[in-house]
Amino acid sequence: MTGEAGKAVTPGALHGVRILDFTHALAGPYATMILSDLGADVLKVENPGGGDRTRRFTTNHDEVDFSPYFGSVNRGKQSLLLDLKSPSGRALAHRLVQKADVVVQNMGPGVAERLGLGYEELSAMNSRLIYAMVTGYGREGSWVSKRGVDPAIQALSGSMSITGEKGRPPVRVGYSIVDLAGGVYLAMGILAALQERERSGKGQLLDISLLEAQMALMENAFVRYLDSGEIPERMGSSHTYEVLTRAYPTMDGWMVVGITARNWPIACKLWGREEWASGIDMETCSLGEKTALIPRIESVLKQKTTAEWVDSLDPAGVPCIPVNTIAEAAELPPVKERNFIQETIDANGRRLRIVGSPIRLSRTPGTVRSAAPLLGQHTRSALSEWLGMNEDEFAGLEKQGIFRQVPRQLKGFW
Repeated sequence: MTGEAGKAVTPGALHGVRILDFTHALAGPYATMILSDLGADVLKVENPGGGDRTRRFTTNHDEVDFSPYFGSVNRGKQSLLLDLKSPSGRALAHRLVQKADVVVQNMGPGVAERLGLGYEELSAMNSRLIYAMVTGYGREGSWVSKRGVDPAIQALSGSMSITGEKGRPPVRVGYSIVDLAGGVYLAMGILAALQERERSGKGQLLDISLLEAQMALMENAFVRYLDSGEIPERMGSSHTYEVLTRAYPTMDGWMVVGITARNWPIACKLWGREEWASGIDMETCSLGEKTALIPRIESVLKQKTTAEWVDSLDPAGVPCIPVNTIAEAAELPPVKERNFIQETIDANGRRLRIVGSPIRLSRTPGTVRSAAPLLGQHTRSALSEWLGMNEDEFAGLEKQGIFRQVPRQLKGFW
């Protein structure tokens, strides 16, 4: 098996699994990216009006239909351009479904059904099919017709209410954590369904709600409320139970210091404030007393640089680490030594550096197998591989216009 530039690629753990991917934006593509890295054959079906809209998420408008956003989560996939609104396009999609192990979609409410791609219809064609979908609020219930996007669900789930500094406005997590949570749970569910199919021989429906995925990540905040009635609030960078473990400003930046009852006397000695350790018992003092210490600790830590504090505190058993920028994180020794940042080159020669797969199986590791595809790049080759389609049949379908690009459609998916 070979990848880009003829490099040998070890078949992944999911080698031989065929995934028909009708996803766009982030949650769905992130899930199928995980599965592609693990060796699955992912065929991304894109609409003729410009494909996945994230192809245009770029500030460099000289690059047509290329963006780092799209490239980062669609690596290793093949792209099939197909007009699903035409009868011939739908018929071809149904033929592909019969060859697929998994169908994944994150279309808007009711869209898949209108296109003839609903669960009931497709499972009747392929009893072994795993049909995986991710929506804002789930397949059932009074909110089934509502669209759910990352910022909205960060707000609705309570995530924003506990993110940010106390007394300041609520803050969105600095990346699309809802979509990524949905993608991870979607991939995990697909893997479980594939394993179960080995026993039963049957496919099934996987229904992932972005709201539920986000709330599942927030399990500690919810269990605190559900157990005690206490409503968690914003605490800035403080740990829920060890409030002095937080980010502090230094002379030249910020660092996180892990302060506990055990290392409190050590920290006080290194700060030159032994009297704090003798005057305050971390095991018995109140939350308010601990919180009142924060400005006093900040005033001490501002007297030296981050590096100076790390060099003195960390070896003594007081965890201390810089708050890195993204650029600094990319240069960390474990990142570079394990080659976690990799480079892809697409069919047009465009290079893109991306983070790799964190799933490091010893024999079948997760691997970036190729760059993200150009729009419709694999239309002909994928139909030959999946369906055994010959040139004459392809030419006949091509004349019907089901593979032809049309002016970009900025609204909706299909």
